[in-house]
Amino acid sequence: MKRIGKSMDIWQIKMPLLSFYRKVQAQNLEIRDVQFEEGWITFGTSPFNKREILRIFPKAELLQRKGIIGHIFIQLTDVKKIILLIFASGVWFFLSQCVFEVEYYGDKDLLKRKIEETLIENVHQIPFSKHELSIEEAEKILKEKYQDELSWLEVVEVGSKYQVYFVAKEVVETPQLKSDPLIATKDGMVVYFDVENGQKMVNVNQIVYKGDVLVNNILVDSSGNEKPLYVKGKVYGYTWYTIESMINESECKNIHDALVYLRLLFDCRNQISKEISDGERIESEKVLQFIHEEGKIKIKIHYTLYEDLTRP
Repeated sequence: MKRIGKSMDIWQIKMPLLSFYRKVQAQNLEIRDVQFEEGWITFGTSPFNKREILRIFPKAELLQRKGIIGHIFIQLTDVKKIILLIFASGVWFFLSQCVFEVEYYGDKDLLKRKIEETLIENVHQIPFSKHELSIEEAEKILKEKYQDELSWLEVVEVGSKYQVYFVAKEVVETPQLKSDPLIATKDGMVVYFDVENGQKMVNVNQIVYKGDVLVNNILVDSSGNEKPLYVKGKVYGYTWYTIESMINESECKNIHDALVYLRLLFDCRNQISKEISDGERIESEKVLQFIHEEGKIKIKIHYTLYEDLTRP
């Protein structure tokens, strides 16, 4: 008799011990841990030998299933558990074929926003199916559209998200000195001066309003005389926006709220990204509201941006 693994079925049958051994030897069965007591024989076999045991010993009774394989067989005898397992497998397979997030890694914020907008145009919404846009297709689309701006790009699949890595082509610009002052084009709080020429008129952490002069093109000396200056630089600060997005409930009857939330969240991020240029960023994102109202699902998000307060 051959030794079998740790997973084992425990059987019991009432018959003469000698007859039992003869049948086992004739059929070349793999058994172990044989015990004989008051005419009853208890023995162990592989879980895969159940049909063979019942064919040779029709009156044998299965007492216990041990080990991982035996536990799996027990679970598979429960119809409800089988249905649940099939359902869970189906959900897992469906989710594994979807992309729930796209991350962007590159050295130019403006180009990063363009790439993000292009991908959204091709999938219409996030999350989306990997069959709708594969990483190979995404790479091809982006490389063809931005071939004059990219020196390298790669799209990588990591679980349920895509990661886009890129390096922009370097463009050397000749800095221009201007005679106009730097004026705030939006309300905000001054955080940082990136100024080489000009007279600062406000301080860091100061609240400024659209139309305020931040860096002047006139310097007044100790004698009260005004001297014209060329101005060069930027003034960065925090600005605040509230972005909203909504969708009709009829368009997402069979879609879980979590997926609807992601769709609206990415739409808001797409909207706010249009306010950002190179060197700027989203400082914070806070969801103020996510509700079902009047047949619509709505989201409202408050954003704090770090941006050039003088950019048109």
